[in-house]
Amino acid sequence: MSRHLDSEVALDWRDRAACRGLPQEWFITPGDADDEPWDPDPRALAFCLACPVRPECLADAVRNGDVGTRGGTSAHQRRQLRRVRRRQGCPGCSATETAVVGRFQYCLSCGLSWRTVA
Repeated sequence: MSRHLDSEVALDWRDRAACRGLPQEWFITPGDADDEPWDPDPRALAFCLACPVRPECLADAVRNGDVGTRGGTSAHQRRQLRRVRRRQGCPGCSATETAVVGRFQYCLSCGLSWRTVA
């Protein structure tokens, strides 16, 4: 009995991305090079917001400092996220792994939440 290897091996998250095969110019804009704030191309954003691997893509882009629209954010927005994460730790347990949802920041270690500075 032979088994098909592709069905046994989990695909890399990039293989499941909604943007796979789309025009790259939708995802790269002139504002990337000079750290100017810009809104992602609406076509790219539509695919990002509906993408099943958006969290993985965003985490990878924040970690690697990528340019272009990734995880529904611009490079400028991700640079701001990195600055906030480095600057603020959890006031309860000092953990640095936090998530921002709306106007609140949540500690992923202890669950404490606090209002973010606007």
